[in-house]
Amino acid sequence: MLRRLLIAAFVLPAALALAPPAGAQVVAVWLRGYPQLFDDRCVYYVASWSDGTYTWTPWQCPAGVTPTRGNSLIPAGRGYPQMSATFPGCVEYVTQWADGVFTWVPYSCPPGVVYLKPGTIPLAPVIPPPIVAPPATLPPPAVLPPPPVMAPPPPPILPPPVAAPPPPPPPPGY
Repeated sequence: MLRRLLIAAFVLPAALALAPPAGAQVVAVWLRGYPQLFDDRCVYYVASWSDGTYTWTPWQCPAGVTPTRGNSLIPAGRGYPQMSATFPGCVEYVTQWADGVFTWVPYSCPPGVVYLKPGTIPLAPVIPPPIVAPPATLPPPAVLPPPPVMAPPPPPILPPPVAAPPPPPPPPGY
């Protein structure tokens, strides 16, 4: 008995520290999917999520049976598989309802891809754009003084270079 109390004394505070704060949204990931026969005799594809919830979409119904969404009277239009636009490589089963709403569940994903439950994906915080001060008004450009009236004197004229002496004559008999 004492052992259980000691374990509880250590485990309970740790569990409470790991629990998300009240009202916090927990990101749920897809654990598995499976077909299930519902009361309307339709086969639904069910997704099991890490937050303990399930979502489903109708997949096959017998002739003459049209599934409805939840407790509404909105009938299913069509169902089809599609490649996920959000999770690369994943296949989803989609149902389009008569009112234009779409529901879907993941059917398969390649190894390493984590499929997040729709509606539990945390949104990135909205960062307001930086406040940019208007450009400072620059003073008008300085007025350059007018060019001088007199031009500078020309460079001095140098005497012509002295010619080099002629080469010596070649030695005799050469």
